[in-house]
Amino acid sequence: MSAHASDLTLALQALLANASEEALEEIEETLSATLVSPSLPQGDPGNRDRFWTPQPGPQTQAYESRADLLFYGGAAGGGKSDLLLGLALTRHQRSIIYRKEATQNQDFVERLTSDLLQTDRGWSSKNMTWNLAPVTGFNGHRIVFGGLPNPGDEQRYKGRPNDFIGFDEGVDFTEFQIRFLSTWNRSTLPNQRCRIVIASNPPAPTAKKHAANGLWLIDMFAPWLDPQYKDPLQQGRPEAGDLRWYVKLPGHTRDQEWPDGIPFLHEDPNTGKPEMVIPQSRTFIPASVYDNAYLRGSAYLGTLQSLHEPLRSIMLHGDFTQALSDQPLALFPAQWLRDAVTRFKEMEDLPANKHPRSEPMTALGFDVARGGADFTVAAPRYGAYFDTLQQVPGSSTPDGPTGAGYAVSWVKDGATIVVDANGPGGAVYDHLNKTVEVPCRAYVGSSKANLRDRTGKFTFPNLRSQSYWKFREALDP
Repeated sequence: MSAHASDLTLALQALLANASEEALEEIEETLSATLVSPSLPQGDPGNRDRFWTPQPGPQTQAYESRADLLFYGGAAGGGKSDLLLGLALTRHQRSIIYRKEATQNQDFVERLTSDLLQTDRGWSSKNMTWNLAPVTGFNGHRIVFGGLPNPGDEQRYKGRPNDFIGFDEGVDFTEFQIRFLSTWNRSTLPNQRCRIVIASNPPAPTAKKHAANGLWLIDMFAPWLDPQYKDPLQQGRPEAGDLRWYVKLPGHTRDQEWPDGIPFLHEDPNTGKPEMVIPQSRTFIPASVYDNAYLRGSAYLGTLQSLHEPLRSIMLHGDFTQALSDQPLALFPAQWLRDAVTRFKEMEDLPANKHPRSEPMTALGFDVARGGADFTVAAPRYGAYFDTLQQVPGSSTPDGPTGAGYAVSWVKDGATIVVDANGPGGAVYDHLNKTVEVPCRAYVGSSKANLRDRTGKFTFPNLRSQSYWKFREALDP
């Protein structure tokens, strides 16, 4: 920092001698972000390459990729996290890197402090922000490290523009979180490229009885990852790093593959006016420990090789098909679930008068929460169509009358409300049954079953097992 900058800092501190420590810290961070070294060219990103360079192979391919949305990694040890840090450090002005837990970002901080920058100048642990301008000489250069441990935490980061957005271990996030936060991938800096990179291992079961998280990644990058990819444009399977183009047309809820990246006009069915549509590119580039010169000869390779299956195939070889296979004794076949999601997405694009939702509601399942972190949830059904769940925080249904009010507001067409009457749901059922003139039934899972399976051969030990099996039959393609 120049003498003039130091004098300015001292003058401000003297002026605010009675200010809080937090106020002074904020002033110093602002100065650190705006006062850059006079020995370095200001606003020129070219000289930042000295801080980090990608390894030859997949990491360089990902670093140089022109994709708007890149999925990098697959197997463990391929340099996924380092790619995110390297891009933010050398190719972008305003970056944010998300991990599930904010504390996990300490790895990034240590990598910058100990290896790449060899200083902690500009780092604010309070704001999880590293103002890099004093070190790199690039005006406005900074990295924010974010955490999304709970649903809804993405709201804390909305409205913050970043020309680079990185997600480390994408399987830890929901598709909604990534799409929502990608909204602010933009820049006002001339010639500054904008991009989003998801770095992740394949989806893997979190416990013996739990399905894999992050299956939406396989759908989002289906041309590379889904063994049953349907190839709507008959382009063939892409190679690693090949670009595929996608659009979301007005009136449609799903992404559609597009032949190229040329902008075009498309009539908005809601307004009847033409709208400019700009296709966005995606690609997938796999990498593994064998591509990492720092790890492929280390003991870490042996650690991955010693894992039990299916984790060995997932972490060592980046095998995405493991996440698509059924767990032992799984009640719902994985392919049935994927087919059901596909049918659901296709129906969402139907005109309103042809959607199953235009028919009378058949029933409304109602599960009640009372306080805590759980939600009160309603499940509308229209014949064989199970609609999007409705929900409110459990704190919104503290008693029977309030819960009943939500159920009545969600039900339509005289459909029966089926209330889970165990626990807090009992008060809701009693209120509906005695006070409100709507059809309702109490569901008690331990009560006696009254149906047989589809073949007519088998009965069920209780109503809960009967309900599960009947839902399985409803999902059968």
